[in-house]
Amino acid sequence: MPKIDKRKSNLKQSRDSKSSTEKDCKQHGFSSHEVEKLRESLLGWYDTNKRDLPWRRIGAQETDRNRRGYAVWVSEVMLQQTQVATVIEYYNKWMKRWPSLQLLARASLEEVNEMWAGLGYYSRAKRLYEGCKKVVNEMNGELPRDAVSLMKTLPGVGRYTAAAIASIAFNEPVGLVDGNVVRVLSRLRIIGTDCSSTVAVEMFWKLVDEIVPKDCPGDFNQAMMELGATVCMPKSPQCNSCPVREICLANKRAKQLGHKKEGGIKSFFSGNLQPAECHSDALGDIEELESDDCQLCLPKDSAWDRELGVCNYPRKAKAKEARQEKVAVCVLECHAADDNMLFLVKRPSSGLLAGLWEFPNFIVETEISNKALVTKVREFLREEFKIILPESQKISHLGEVVHLFSHIHHTYIVHKTVLTTKPEVLSGESVNGRNAKWVQQSKFLETAVSTGMKKVYSFHRNNGQHKKAGVKRKRDEKDGDKKQKVLDSFFVKT
Repeated sequence: MPKIDKRKSNLKQSRDSKSSTEKDCKQHGFSSHEVEKLRESLLGWYDTNKRDLPWRRIGAQETDRNRRGYAVWVSEVMLQQTQVATVIEYYNKWMKRWPSLQLLARASLEEVNEMWAGLGYYSRAKRLYEGCKKVVNEMNGELPRDAVSLMKTLPGVGRYTAAAIASIAFNEPVGLVDGNVVRVLSRLRIIGTDCSSTVAVEMFWKLVDEIVPKDCPGDFNQAMMELGATVCMPKSPQCNSCPVREICLANKRAKQLGHKKEGGIKSFFSGNLQPAECHSDALGDIEELESDDCQLCLPKDSAWDRELGVCNYPRKAKAKEARQEKVAVCVLECHAADDNMLFLVKRPSSGLLAGLWEFPNFIVETEISNKALVTKVREFLREEFKIILPESQKISHLGEVVHLFSHIHHTYIVHKTVLTTKPEVLSGESVNGRNAKWVQQSKFLETAVSTGMKKVYSFHRNNGQHKKAGVKRKRDEKDGDKKQKVLDSFFVKT
């Protein structure tokens, strides 16, 4: 068991001078016996059950240290806020085109954005690209070998990514904390405070550094994440299949306090649960689990929910409501002999979707009728791009497309107009100070455009009709946003 005085010193800075950390419950730490049991059980399970993922194969087989570190780096950047199943295809294509950081550094940002298109959070690709250029131009092409140096020198590499690269690629014995690890630790050690709070974050990092073995830190860290992704899941944990359930305090607590789906307390007294299953030296008496003075316990105002069982942990702060924005979009299409052309403009080099191409658009500030909005679109094209359309030139209102970012919900109000010839003002590579170009309709999806603009394009191609599979669009996007998220506020350095 870690010394209480040491834990006090680690957490003291996060509280006032009258800190109560000396009264934090002992259950939130691991004993030496539990650490040994955790390592042995988890690594044995991982050897048998780990998924065959391309970045793991490269990490295990690549002998060149730089290439191995780069391969892990790419995977970790792609996996931030993106599901594994989605990342695999992108990762394979990326590594086939740029198998080393030196090759990526020679590419253009335009090429990088094109390859990244559809993964979202495009700033990740830009920082990865800039990081590789820095390694090549300023560091003789050599990646730093330890987590501290990686975090200090590479743009976009925060505490989590640095620890992942250092432990998996370079075998440095450092632990790492991502959303999956937070969930596993919260349940193993019944950490019930808001998991993004300072005191919780410090405790998670303290715990992983204590439990990571020196001889195989990469496998252990991946095993912790694998456990959270495949067994200790957010809503449907497979506790009966968990290799470390014997030291999981949330599992024991569910059996003591009652979990409705497992029969709860009544099952214990009826003999369905054996007393040995409910006993733990670390768990202690029920009355000792809820302490008013402990910063890590489940707060009194968050009573144990029998319906949730182990899913009472971790506790998350209420998500901030996303900002709602309506955006008027105009698809300018021009007839051509072989393939119709589409007019695109480039977004600024910083901010949301930096450097990507899009259809001309503007934010709709107030409620407005469809007819009035069409007039606004005509005025916008004239003022922003010097495109003067005659009144006889029809601008069709096609309808709306919804796209969800993590912090913004966009409703694209799609318009379309078809030109017979290109306006002279749009014949160059820029118009009114903005980068612009015409692309063949058949090449649109290969261009560095956002997922939202791809939806607009599909909507326009179907003449304002959503595909049948699209009726579930909004719900599926919301579900996808909730899966395998990294806690950006402290895992990624911005």
